[in-house]
Amino acid sequence: MQKEFAISLQGIETVRTQSLSTPHEAPKGRVREAANERAVQAMRAKCFAGVVGVGAACGAVRAMTGEAAASELFFSTLTAMVLVMLAGFIGGLAGDITRGMAAWVTGGDVEGGDTTDGMIVGGFGFAFLGFVMALVFWQPERAGLFAAVGAFAGGFLGALPGEQVGVIVRMLAAQEQRERIRQDI
Repeated sequence: MQKEFAISLQGIETVRTQSLSTPHEAPKGRVREAANERAVQAMRAKCFAGVVGVGAACGAVRAMTGEAAASELFFSTLTAMVLVMLAGFIGGLAGDITRGMAAWVTGGDVEGGDTTDGMIVGGFGFAFLGFVMALVFWQPERAGLFAAVGAFAGGFLGALPGEQVGVIVRMLAAQEQRERIRQDI
């Protein structure tokens, strides 16, 4: 019984290898893979632009509500943008270090996956949440700080699980790409 099962598995593997090696299938797979990677890069760029936009909005709200002088609008906006971006990156680094230390202490294996997607998406989501919280509690002078704390927490929580958040981002990017293709047809 085991021998028959092994032979059937070997036959399936042979058929799968032959079907992958046909000249018509290989380029199509590579094109799809390249398109998926391009969609993921577009998602990363959108989230990075979102983080920058949240930082700019925090600085602008501070200046527009009279907490800063109107002449400080540019400086306030630039400072909040840098603060939010830096907090998100430091949060991601802290999440990576914490994940590595936890794996080292427990004797587990540290997966070598790419955590960039999780850090960027988490940083954007939590920075936006921090900005909204600053507006809800009407703390415009602290909007940049709220968003920076949110970006730190989002980067930390995005990097902590490792590659799992990146897989979700890739699935979202692939779904967005499929919808765009359907609209073009």
